[in-house]
Amino acid sequence: MSLKEAILTLIFFTVITIVFFYKIFLGLIPLPTDLIVGGYYPWLSYKWGYITGVPVKNTKLSDSVSLFYPAKALAAEFEKKGEFPLWNPYMFGGYPLFASVSFGLLFPTMIFYLIFQAPIAWTLQTMSQSILASFFMYLLLRHLKLDKIASVFGSIAFGFGGFSILWLQWNTQATTALFLPILILLMDKYLISKKLRWGALFSIFLALQIFAGYLPIILLTLVSLVIWYIFRSNSLSSLKIIFFVILGILLSAVYLLPVGELIQISQRKVETLGPAGPFTPPENFINLIAPDFFGNDATSNFWGRGDHMDATLYVGIITLILALYGISKFYKKREVKFAVCLFIVTIIISVSNPLSDFLYKLGVWGGSSITMNRVNFMMNFSLSLLGAYGILAIKNFYSKLSLKPAILVAAVALGVILGLLISKEMLLKSLNEATVSSEIISWLARINISLRNTILPSFLIAVGVLLIYLSKKFQRIRQISAFIFILVLTFELFRFGLKFNTFAKPSFIYPQTPITNFLERYPNDRFIAEQNILPANMWVPFKLSSMQGYDGIYPLNTAKLLAVADSDNTDATPMTRWGVLQNFNSKILDETNTRFLLIEKKKNQYEASDKYKKVFEDKEVVVLENTQALPRVYLTKKVIKTSDQQTLKLLLDENFPIRTTSVTEDFEFNNVSEETLSADLEYRSVTNSHVVIKANSNIDAYLVVLDSFYPGWKAKIDGNETKIHRTNYNFRGILLPKGDHIVEFIYTPESLKYGAMMSGTSLLIILLLLLYPSFKRIYGSR
Repeated sequence: MSLKEAILTLIFFTVITIVFFYKIFLGLIPLPTDLIVGGYYPWLSYKWGYITGVPVKNTKLSDSVSLFYPAKALAAEFEKKGEFPLWNPYMFGGYPLFASVSFGLLFPTMIFYLIFQAPIAWTLQTMSQSILASFFMYLLLRHLKLDKIASVFGSIAFGFGGFSILWLQWNTQATTALFLPILILLMDKYLISKKLRWGALFSIFLALQIFAGYLPIILLTLVSLVIWYIFRSNSLSSLKIIFFVILGILLSAVYLLPVGELIQISQRKVETLGPAGPFTPPENFINLIAPDFFGNDATSNFWGRGDHMDATLYVGIITLILALYGISKFYKKREVKFAVCLFIVTIIISVSNPLSDFLYKLGVWGGSSITMNRVNFMMNFSLSLLGAYGILAIKNFYSKLSLKPAILVAAVALGVILGLLISKEMLLKSLNEATVSSEIISWLARINISLRNTILPSFLIAVGVLLIYLSKKFQRIRQISAFIFILVLTFELFRFGLKFNTFAKPSFIYPQTPITNFLERYPNDRFIAEQNILPANMWVPFKLSSMQGYDGIYPLNTAKLLAVADSDNTDATPMTRWGVLQNFNSKILDETNTRFLLIEKKKNQYEASDKYKKVFEDKEVVVLENTQALPRVYLTKKVIKTSDQQTLKLLLDENFPIRTTSVTEDFEFNNVSEETLSADLEYRSVTNSHVVIKANSNIDAYLVVLDSFYPGWKAKIDGNETKIHRTNYNFRGILLPKGDHIVEFIYTPESLKYGAMMSGTSLLIILLLLLYPSFKRIYGSR
């Protein structure tokens, strides 16, 4: 493929993507900001230009505004100030930001956040996923000698298929998945030519995929590459590709080592999924034909088992029909055999069976809290590849085409519709013959949803069958059939994607309210709130701090402390990714610098409380001050050493003098001086990873800092390093001599340092491999 073709193709997919994102020209952005102002207080107290408040389209997309956007915007803000985004001090009492697997802070499209304002950067980053996924798929299909039209079809199917389009506004899962075709391409180039540059480029793109951040998809990509290797390699000498896999992993070590450190001490080790389980229910494979068969989160009528994200199976009815033709006409080709095998492997992994259960329990996909619909990007890829070959089959074997594959899909759809109609008739009969049953009425509503959502798929199947028949009979139709297939595919995928995804006003991005203005006056004090008020992580843009938070991975000690606080039980199971409390009376809240509580005015059960007093209110929201909350930093005269379990018991003990006695696992101290402890302490955050405390104490004492203890933090007193002790289960403490001192806490993780060294070494090797042919050509000719 020529450079000119590559450039024109990239422009073409950019235009196609702009068409899908046409609402940006209406002043909207691909971010569900309607959820912020239309779903939660304090914003819900205002109408924002609407008569009855802002309508919310799709609550399924809440992670975009509660997790991904705030974190990316925060990291960019740090970087613009010259800070490396190592630490997030606003969630979970502080936890790693760079090492979180959710955000992909080293991925190249993060550059948009340094150039543009965050809403524009998010829009460009979101759009880039569709462009790159389509373009990379096109490069692979052209490498496999498919013509331009077939390659465009397969590229649109992959770039705008169910997985890419449903995960679009997370900016992580789809970003990670888009590398599958380019990695297969580069691997194949190396297997064919054995040229070092292809191996080196493979390493670079593997590292980029790892930087995208979603580890389970990276592992599944490696599975796909192994399958490709099995079908495409001709000799064991091709095992040299393993060297380039290792080189790519080492190149990403600057990211992987901090991530690995966090995973090892995270709640992920003990977190499990709820009763729905990790696997795709077999009936959900009907989504291949009718993606909204069980309803859609965007229309608030999903009723199936599992998750609507199982609809990521869908790559278009037309793609499915053409995939069958691709198999029937090109089944001897190795890449077609590969695609069929990948399709089967996807089913085996995603559906519960002895092998998938065994692999899942081993934790090979990244723990016991991953839902296996993430594997569907492999199915999207395989069907897109087969669909492209289907276009070739229509063009090259028109005289020998059979209508059987298309009729097979039509028969399945017809069978499903007939089944629904029979079920509906039986339920109506039962309703007429018996007393009215709410369960029967509910099932009738569900069947109506499914029937309604099979109308369009049935029509598209009919279009596909008719088009194949006409292509077989008429030359003129045959000449334009491929273009018609592309148009029909684009229509059905765009309709599906626009139905699910939200485009909303950028002015709805965390607007200021009197409540947030009040809390911003106390940057060194934490708050807690009911779940419908400033919900998880939506406080981060205001630089507010909380012990609560929501993320897929955060320190296990924090999860355990939150669970104990919520239950007042030291044996409580650590919290899941949702580290959100409902018990606001726990003594542990006092011991975590949680000074403010936000509740709805109508639910204020603390009016007569000795602990809480009202200090502010605005419309439906009341701010209560916890009068027993400890300050962010304080001194004690005594430290006792005990086990973690005993520490938690002491933290819950109403009689334990937490203001004068600290608890550690490895250190004891007792100043028996009769002199009363007098101190002056000033806490100041210099950067996200650097805290300075001006301290003055009249006696030797123990300084407690209510920020999370985590490996990599170092403490200095007047420039001299001192040991940090894990204090009060989850926080930091150091021994402080009497007098005036400048105390510094600096986060410099060893994992980042060693990772950078490994990445630097790997990068040097890759550069040498890329330059080696040039050196050989220059000096070899002398």
